[in-house]
Amino acid sequence: MISLFTALFLIVFGVIAYKSAEAYFRNGHKDRRIIELKQLLRLQKKVVKKKEFNAEHLSSVETQCKELFKEHDDLQMHEIYLTVTKAKDNEDGLETLIQQQKKLVELERDHQAKQGYKWYALFLVSIVTGFFLYFVFIPIINYAFVTSKDNSSLMEQLQTFLPSTTFDDVITDDFMVMSWDLNNRDPFILTKNSVKDVERYKQFDQLDKATLLSACNPLYFKPCKEDNGDNSVFISGNAIAESPAMYAFLYATEAGQDPANIAVVSVGSTLERPDKIPEDIGIIEWVTRIESLQGQSKRHSQDYLLNAVLNSYDRNLIKFQFPVSLEFEEELASKKNRLEDMELLKADMINENRMLIEFTMEAIVKERFASSNQC
Repeated sequence: MISLFTALFLIVFGVIAYKSAEAYFRNGHKDRRIIELKQLLRLQKKVVKKKEFNAEHLSSVETQCKELFKEHDDLQMHEIYLTVTKAKDNEDGLETLIQQQKKLVELERDHQAKQGYKWYALFLVSIVTGFFLYFVFIPIINYAFVTSKDNSSLMEQLQTFLPSTTFDDVITDDFMVMSWDLNNRDPFILTKNSVKDVERYKQFDQLDKATLLSACNPLYFKPCKEDNGDNSVFISGNAIAESPAMYAFLYATEAGQDPANIAVVSVGSTLERPDKIPEDIGIIEWVTRIESLQGQSKRHSQDYLLNAVLNSYDRNLIKFQFPVSLEFEEELASKKNRLEDMELLKADMINENRMLIEFTMEAIVKERFASSNQC
């Protein structure tokens, strides 16, 4: 969607800028009119002087001029044309033609002089057009089609299945919710311990509010603003943790958990498949590809590092995701209602990994309840 609007902006900007300058300086078919009118003058002089001339050529030139001067958009040129066509019927026709020829020369000289300023005018028109499109046209398009929803709508949906309870009331031993503070460029890592120990985290000691901070993806929702004294603005946790499993592992080890007794299972959503970049790729698509790699590179790097650490303890990172193409992911992101597609992806992911899921669940239950090791 963003690429489409960028392309539309460039096309509209270029067309308006060029056509505006061209319309002002070229005055339609002025160059061609001058050329044809010169030929008509030359042939009319021969007629008046009773010299030999090509009647067929004269007829062709008269037809061309008649076609070119159908519209009265240049009064001076049109006046010269009418005078030239009637000159052969006047007694002082030759003198009239000479006078009109002088007028035509002056008009041509003035026209050519203006052409020298064409590119300056094109630049100025481009600046004006660019300002209009950037500060008026694009904001209108964004407001009509691209503007993110207010995060209150997300909060309403979260509260339908998440209670407004404190972290301590959650039955798990501990858990982690992540967000990113845009203004302070600071990760917010909310756990049962951090909401007690860190002063600026205490106001988020509610499960629904913490989840809102973690889920405010700027592609879909406006950032979450909280009046905590430092002008904080929060967006979703994927800004810092495309793969939060690594942070969960680090937190567990910092809390005293033996790394050898940690099993990591990550349940994600979509995973962009590798896609070959064609040789004839355009600049807009190239920028889109590079932009899409930012999150992917962080995710793969974090997963690789975590898996390398787990391998040293004879364990592996178990991750469930559904691979999709970049094109599908962009289409999914631009849809107004994505729940149906996500439900289908979820079902496909479960069906394709059913055996691995069963094995993982059995291993977790066995380690958690059938041995002294903690998972």
